[in-house]
Amino acid sequence: MPNSRSVRASTSRRALIKLLSVALLLCICVSLSGCSLHSLVGDGRGDWTLELFGGYAIVKVNSYCINLVRLLEDGAGSTYIIPNFFVQGFQTSEPYILLKGIRCEGEFATDIERNATDYSYYLFNTADGMLAGPYASFDELAHSCADHALLVQDTWLSPQSLVNGIEPKRGEHGNTYYYCKPETAVAASAA
Repeated sequence: MPNSRSVRASTSRRALIKLLSVALLLCICVSLSGCSLHSLVGDGRGDWTLELFGGYAIVKVNSYCINLVRLLEDGAGSTYIIPNFFVQGFQTSEPYILLKGIRCEGEFATDIERNATDYSYYLFNTADGMLAGPYASFDELAHSCADHALLVQDTWLSPQSLVNGIEPKRGEHGNTYYYCKPETAVAASAA
């Protein structure tokens, strides 16, 4: 008959093995999910907000959703200006934001939509919230911009490449913010 000391030792070993198994399983799950401890708060891995002006920004929600948004007053969120649109380029001339991108079937672009070259163009006036478009061609956009005495360039700023050259800031809610100063946008478009 086993003594009580050997039974307690055996029970303690089993409990320790279970605890280590659970800890190992948890570590594997976190590793496989691609999450770092920093992404548990705020935005996810590689997501960003590129602040423009007038309370508007271009936001990367994930690799399949980059869109123009209106930032909410409390800094805790935003609302889409153009639903089902994937921004691939932009220009600014305050109070106007010009966008080049792909219209999508859903909120998130598919791989096929992201690789498409059938661009749509929009003209957004931040002063009054008026959105013009979609324009099917660059020439249609340029014609509409001429009505507003606005010169549209044939060079578009890529939100992703612009963000790569700006120092990030952490927002109040842990989100990553970049502020697009007009001189930064001019320097990037000249490059």
